[in-house]
Amino acid sequence: MKKMGYTIIIIVAVIAFAAGFMINLSPYTQPIVQEIRDSLDISTAAEFKIPDGKDFVPANISIAASVVTLQNGCHAISFPVTSDQALSISQGLTNNPGMRPLTHDILKDVIDGFNLTILNARIERFDNDIYYARMFVRQGNKIMDIDLRPSDAIALSLRTKNTLYINNT
Repeated sequence: MKKMGYTIIIIVAVIAFAAGFMINLSPYTQPIVQEIRDSLDISTAAEFKIPDGKDFVPANISIAASVVTLQNGCHAISFPVTSDQALSISQGLTNNPGMRPLTHDILKDVIDGFNLTILNARIERFDNDIYYARMFVRQGNKIMDIDLRPSDAIALSLRTKNTLYINNT
């Protein structure tokens, strides 16, 4: 009886995974680490540079209840977040940590402790009703391109005092 239960769980998991691909959901992308020779490499690589304002613009971040709004001039995007994401973003906006550290507080400590530099974080695109974000992190001559949720990009940008960019199109 137990064996049949495990078999059903495995079958359901495989079907759910396959269904995700059939409706074109993008799976999580592992971070890409790239070696650079020197600072000139970073200044010539467009994807690592701080956006120039043509394609990406700095976002002003606000939150009301569980709806985040990212705005630049008359261009704005809004999306709902979970209550724990809203709490983390709110604490980042007010620079008021809670009694115990949240995940983003711990990540900021890791970033600081290992002398990492966030080159930029940006909300890149909206595809199949999902916003996608990327963050570029540097340590020495290595740069990591990280796929992350927009709420995580926002919370980390606020804690590390980095500008968050949004796609201008």
